[in-house]
Amino acid sequence: MTNLQDFYSAGYFIIRAEPIRWPELKNARTPDKYISLSECFCHHLEISWAWSEEGKPEALAFGIPETLFDDFVKWRHDESNSETELVGMFYTPEAARRFVQRFLSGVEDIHIIGVGLPREVEQTYWQETQDLDRISFGIGGRVKQHLPMEEGGVVLGFELAGFDGYLDFSHSWLCSGIDKDMYDIFGIHQGPYGLLQTESDAKKVYEWIAEDEMQGRRGEPEPYYYWLLVEYPV
Repeated sequence: MTNLQDFYSAGYFIIRAEPIRWPELKNARTPDKYISLSECFCHHLEISWAWSEEGKPEALAFGIPETLFDDFVKWRHDESNSETELVGMFYTPEAARRFVQRFLSGVEDIHIIGVGLPREVEQTYWQETQDLDRISFGIGGRVKQHLPMEEGGVVLGFELAGFDGYLDFSHSWLCSGIDKDMYDIFGIHQGPYGLLQTESDAKKVYEWIAEDEMQGRRGEPEPYYYWLLVEYPV
């Protein structure tokens, strides 16, 4: 059983589950819809959509009604700093829930997802590959605080995803199609929403990618970490 005390919180996100966008990656093991930290597979709410009219199409496509867009912009100016940061990382599940109820009520496939980085990864590979002196806010800043994940959620699984070292998550391990390699080598396959179902499987994929030393032969040429994804009630 997964112990949330073994993970540091990387924040809480509003993610919309989506079908796979890449037909060439679809096979008998791929799920109908994904929940992913990577924008390559699905979107999470971005506060930057409220900066100007240029972000309006993305906000509307995500599910925010056009009639509420101006209110969204006002929320960004007046209230967002106490509840979230630039990339749409909410400080608590409750803050994310308030946003959903206010701006996304009734929108299908909306999920509030808490993200956790394993303590042992933070104390080793994370510190080796991140410029910790430069990280002061956002996802990296949150991890730096060593906060526990909140109780009250349901563990969905694990995802291998990079972090761009500045603001947001980067590529998923699925972007390069190496799930076939993991199935052939270890018998590991995607579970519901494309997530790995055990930490043991996540560690195997994580270690296999790390052996490549970011050469781009096993995924993108960037560091990957494995993250715990926990769903909280909307």
